Amino acid sequence: GHCVIEDDQNALLDLYRASDVIIWSFPLYCYAMPSHLKAFLDRTIPLVKMDMRQEADGTVRHEALADFSRMHTLIICGCGFPDWEGNFDGLKQMCKVCFAGPDMVCVPETPLLNVPEAAAAADPLCAEAGLAPECAFKIGRALERMGRAEDAVAHWHAAVVFPFEAAPDPAAAPWYSRAVFGMAGALQSRGARDEAAALLRKLAGTSLPGADEAVRRLAALGG
Repeated sequence: GHCVIEDDQNALLDLYRASDVIIWSFPLYCYAMPSHLKAFLDRTIPLVKMDMRQEADGTVRHEALADFSRMHTLIICGCGFPDWEGNFDGLKQMCKVCFAGPDMVCVPETPLLNVPEAAAAADPLCAEAGLAPECAFKIGRALERMGRAEDAVAHWHAAVVFPFEAAPDPAAAPWYSRAVFGMAGALQSRGARDEAAALLRKLAGTSLPGADEAVRRLAALGG
């Protein structure tokens, strides 16, 4: 399953074939994926045979050279248009055929999520969908994985922990607990054990999700 062109694509094909999960994340360009990403998809052809077979539902496909039944594919796509209906139809059809029914997350007006000045409009939409605490936590996790632990701690405190403590929302409680654990872990890794223990102690004294785990971690810290 290699391309006849000797470049980096063959190494990517090896990684692709060995993966359990493939996440495609991109902006919507002309109602489809960007051309350079489509070029990569076109060059996954070596992973299938020239021979074709008909599925039970009548769909005709190339026979695969690898077992893709275990692979989970997730498509995340955003666009600048305000409407959801119609904008993603072409992309959804292409992905349905190419990836045999992947999970898809399609979001309109995504630029609003990245512009601080648009927070007044974007934040209520996230809150209405119940996504604000989850999104805020995951942004902090992404910062942490990028090696920006201090930024992650500051973000978790400002966007998850402080808002929850100021106005507790049961729906946000699991994300509050996760943010506390994330902050405590980051603080502990840089030697701030007392600060980490203080966070865990506060959570341990509640009936929130994760309180028992906070007690366990606090004991491991000797606090």
